[in-house]
Amino acid sequence: HRKNISVDYESLQSQKRVIMGMLKLLRIKYVFDKHNSTKYEGDDFLAYLVLNKKPTEKVIIISSDKDFNQLIGKDVKINNPRKD
Repeated sequence: HRKNISVDYESLQSQKRVIMGMLKLLRIKYVFDKHNSTKYEGDDFLAYLVLNKKPTEKVIIISSDKDFNQLIGKDVKINNPRKD
């Protein structure tokens, strides 16, 4: 369903480097599939990580995708940037 989207990969990589640098400075942990080895879509990958997190880990998902609401729990919160 997304085959006709044109992507500027050079710009995307530049933006990714800036964002990752900012997260590192803020000491915010992040995970990404560097080699696209999982072949999962982002929402499935995130759901897997949340469902397999350590009991002591807390998760904040920043997304407006309502499908993530099913992951909300004691240690899993959602921040919708379109509402907040």
